[in-house]
Amino acid sequence: MEQEPAKTEERKRRHHSAEEIARHISGYEQSGVSQREYAQREGLSVSSLGNWVNRKQKQESPARWVEVEKLVAAGQVDFSGYVIGFGDEMELRLPRGFAPAEVETLVKILRERR
Repeated sequence: MEQEPAKTEERKRRHHSAEEIARHISGYEQSGVSQREYAQREGLSVSSLGNWVNRKQKQESPARWVEVEKLVAAGQVDFSGYVIGFGDEMELRLPRGFAPAEVETLVKILRERR
């Protein structure tokens, strides 16, 4: 008795180079179509394209700085230093006295680990 081929083929993951990802993000942004349409047209996973676009947006978004002194004066925060928010995921609280380069390094490390 002959075996039927499997109805669904196992989907293989394909590694995309940084150049390919950048090209697809740019192509999607210029296309004017939805992520689903672009991904289907280019033979990509919709979730991969969405992840690439989201990662790019996170990397490009500037850090939000909050004037902590005003919050402390208003009694909203019991902390005198700096608070750096990373969306709803986490925040970094630093006492006064950190050098800007140190803060920048900490922010970069935390962004990479998200």
